Amino acid sequence: MSMQTAALVQVVLEGVALPATKTRLVDYARREDPDVARLLEALPDREYRSVRPHPEPGAVRHDAPPDPPQREQLERQTGEARLARAWRRAARAAGSPCSAGRAPTGTPP
Repeated sequence: MSMQTAALVQVVLEGVALPATKTRLVDYARREDPDVARLLEALPDREYRSVRPHPEPGAVRHDAPPDPPQREQLERQTGEARLARAWRRAARAAGSPCSAGRAPTGTPP
């Protein structure tokens, strides 16, 4: 596909909600420009996250996992971080050696 054709496809698909399946892209293009819709028919059947011809640096690859991390995992990670911050605040308030970021040594009184 030439850069000019790629630019045309990008302009035609500008309003489509992403991510989108090939079918959704073709249906959207068919309403906007039937010639572009015919070009899109040649695309592989998958979900598209961008209408750019080449991904930008740092863009999500087409073979990246479709699902974000599980909510429970994120909550657990952020919960643990919150607990660690609260523990450090309490240690600082109590004047513990942990207030300097060091783990306590010895046995508790």
